[in-house]
Amino acid sequence: MQSFVQTPEQLFISHPVFVQSTRMLADVYGLYPEERLLIANAIPKRRAEFCAGRHCARQALANIGKTASPILADVNGCPVWPDSIVGSISHTKNYAIAAIAWAVDLCAIGIDIELWKDSSVDWCSIKKICSSAEKNWVDALPGHDQKLAAHLIFSARESIYKCIYSATGVKLGANQVVVKPSSDRSVFSANISLANLSCDLEGSFGFNDDYVFSAVWMPTLPP
Repeated sequence: MQSFVQTPEQLFISHPVFVQSTRMLADVYGLYPEERLLIANAIPKRRAEFCAGRHCARQALANIGKTASPILADVNGCPVWPDSIVGSISHTKNYAIAAIAWAVDLCAIGIDIELWKDSSVDWCSIKKICSSAEKNWVDALPGHDQKLAAHLIFSARESIYKCIYSATGVKLGANQVVVKPSSDRSVFSANISLANLSCDLEGSFGFNDDYVFSAVWMPTLPP
């Protein structure tokens, strides 16, 4: 398999989204007292991930001139963004990313990164949450590509869950999402089935030797 997208910063290349990443996950970044309360009882690994994610988010916000402020969390632990901003944060082993956009351009975004090469999660485990179409896509690939492809599907689903939750407050179930990769394997569409509603999203994904990453976005409709 090949990918034209080899870093998270390339995921939104055609959209007005600002992405920041760091390869250092450690509890060394400055946090506001209110943010520290959110991880007061967290284990060191969780504190490191939280700190790195907030650091990336503040860097992205600074790029559009937003004054630094606490980025708190809702009841489900998802980031609460400043007014007029939508965003998403993700992290995995030794990598954290954050993406933000103006709400006038996009009403929601989702971003995800996963370690795949040294992952202990195999295709059989991921297959349990996949649709028949997703299974067919992965199974049709050569055996040595299936672990990578399975993690791409898994990552895309994670981005979709975040995007839909940001837009609607709804937590999707596995059977409410179908990812449809394109032939070039760098973009995909996704069908979302909610009560009395079916919609399609656009997204992109990519990978390098160690990580897969994905992004989904929902345009803001004109008034």
